[in-house]
Amino acid sequence: MKLKCSLFAATLALVAMLASVSNAASIAYKLFQDADGPGTFRLTAQASNGDNSGLASFGVVLTGITTAKNMSPFTTDLNTFSQVGFNLLRSSDAASSLGTITGSQDTINAGSHILYGLGQTAGTWAGNGILPGGPAGSTRPDTTGWGTPLLIATGTYPIGGTPGFNTQSPDFATNTFLNSTGTGVSAASATAQVIPAVPEPATIAMAGLALVGMVGASRRRA
Repeated sequence: MKLKCSLFAATLALVAMLASVSNAASIAYKLFQDADGPGTFRLTAQASNGDNSGLASFGVVLTGITTAKNMSPFTTDLNTFSQVGFNLLRSSDAASSLGTITGSQDTINAGSHILYGLGQTAGTWAGNGILPGGPAGSTRPDTTGWGTPLLIATGTYPIGGTPGFNTQSPDFATNTFLNSTGTGVSAASATAQVIPAVPEPATIAMAGLALVGMVGASRRRA
């Protein structure tokens, strides 16, 4: 795992160094607590507009989690039988559960089908001329497309715990496309934010009733 993560960081750094142009792109990573119930989370990425053409590769390091599924767009195009999306340096669900979630589009091999605008706009496989066959080696269905912000991962953490980010890790790194006509990329800055769970309306109502009851009891004693 350490070797793969080190390789990921080194690869992103090399790609960014080889890019001839620098941009001012920024990526906002957000982790939503209790997104699908207590002890669950969703990790999303939102790319800035006007200074890049979407995510080319990402590396996010989480802390305090139990499991994670790499949900970034990835499928096999049955038209060409080639993989599309974040298929390179992609962390498996088992590796992601250890905290480091990674993926990269193929900017190396000539003729690769690049998906521009990921993290900026929603899209579908069909809209990009792709006949999806599902992610190779994964049981996760992926037959429609993606939204914005871009869903990167889902997972679980101990109830009562607080998941977070390790932004100091060398594997916390992101590259974006310079434009929508080639494979040039540049390193992007990134922010990381944990969004606490919002109490259910029923919970708020119960808390309000309890408070009213406490006030009433206090007045009767007075």
